[in-house]
Amino acid sequence: MGLIRLLLVAALIWLVWRVLRQTLLGAPREGGKTHNQPPQSQKMVRCDWCQVHTPESQTVRLQEHHFCSEDHRQQWLEKHHD
Repeated sequence: MGLIRLLLVAALIWLVWRVLRQTLLGAPREGGKTHNQPPQSQKMVRCDWCQVHTPESQTVRLQEHHFCSEDHRQQWLEKHHD
């Protein structure tokens, strides 16, 4: 009898916690989670100097060449435009 009473109290506490969480705190229900969506994927391009892949939106471009930083663009220019 004691174990059944303990399980009922635990279930009641859990139920009250769920109801309070959903109504008072405004927490989303498990089926409605929207704040943990993965970021949008981006095209990755390879730096022409160090070969590291970087999102295209974060690269430094020189015509059709992509670089992960301004320093790598400068190094590439020094080597290829003597």
